[in-house]
Amino acid sequence: MSRALLICSCILALGMIAVYRVRCFKLKEPFDYEVMIGTIFQASGLVGGFALVTSVFVEEMKQYLVGLDLYVFVGGLSVFAVSVHGFYKGALQGLRRGAPE
Repeated sequence: MSRALLICSCILALGMIAVYRVRCFKLKEPFDYEVMIGTIFQASGLVGGFALVTSVFVEEMKQYLVGLDLYVFVGGLSVFAVSVHGFYKGALQGLRRGAPE
């Protein structure tokens, strides 16, 4: 991951963790470190995904995409899984629901 995307991910993660911490404080819930670690990964995914989408429209963004193969794989896998699920629910299960008994 390029340094620019890493810095953006860190800043976003710190902001998201601060929001979570304030929420925990207001609701008097314990701070969950698993949620914190997940938030760091989610912030990284948000920045990486945004960079990938933006690179389609802004040619200069492609210089920041070094080392984002993991995001390309995860994004492709996500599209694949959602497409298979959509086909199963719409075409296969949908036919069974409409079939006469």
